[in-house]
Amino acid sequence: MRREVRIGVVMRPDHPLASDPGMTIAACLPYPVAVAVAKPEGSIRKVIEPFLQPSALLRPPVVEVDAIPIVVDLVQIGHHVSVMTPIGAQNEIQSGNLVFRPLKDPSLPTNRFALVVRAAGHQYFAPTVFYENAKQHFEAINLPGAV
Repeated sequence: MRREVRIGVVMRPDHPLASDPGMTIAACLPYPVAVAVAKPEGSIRKVIEPFLQPSALLRPPVVEVDAIPIVVDLVQIGHHVSVMTPIGAQNEIQSGNLVFRPLKDPSLPTNRFALVVRAAGHQYFAPTVFYENAKQHFEAINLPGAV
């Protein structure tokens, strides 16, 4: 199972950027930005770093945390925007408490989320059940920015 979603900006509906249909990373930089950083690899921070470099001296610091729920909380408080996929904030986006705007920066890749299983051989019961449940769950989620 694989889903590709665009990287975008999550913010409160009353944020000044919420009505901007042509969202870019540069447009976010005057505001505090929060990013979830996965360890050791897989962080969106690595993907957006080249877009942050040109304005490194002119922007507020980027807050990096190790959990998407903390990023969502920072955004809901209203002080931050977050560069992320909608995964992890989909409930708040669906309820209207937050909005997601896909980024329009050229050459910004999509983010691939995948569940991977062994192609050959016997599949054990527990991983098979987990995979089927996770697949059903993620296929049912309405993700803005899905490709």
